[in-house]
Amino acid sequence: MAETIRFRIGRRIYELVPYPDNLPGDFVAHEAEMLGAKLGKRDGQFILKHQKEIPSECREFFLVFADWRDPTWSYIATTHCLRGECGLEWKLVWSLVDHYWRGPGRLVRRVS
Repeated sequence: MAETIRFRIGRRIYELVPYPDNLPGDFVAHEAEMLGAKLGKRDGQFILKHQKEIPSECREFFLVFADWRDPTWSYIATTHCLRGECGLEWKLVWSLVDHYWRGPGRLVRRVS
């Protein structure tokens, strides 16, 4: 499996933790709990607010905040780095829990 990537935003240190590809979202959420990478809305909003501090090597992944759910619990918050006319920008995207997740995602874990 791929390596964990560690980075700093302000005083906080985070890690991007790989998980097996092609899993249903509920299994990804379970994996996040097992790996201590079950961040929610507070950290997700902080990272989006300070997205310019996210290192360039992280931009190839979508970031999964496994405990940031919509009110129906049918979706998990993920972020995608989108290349637009104004350069790179991270956007909040809701991903269905019961669908298979494919692609270069990483769970976000706060270290300190």
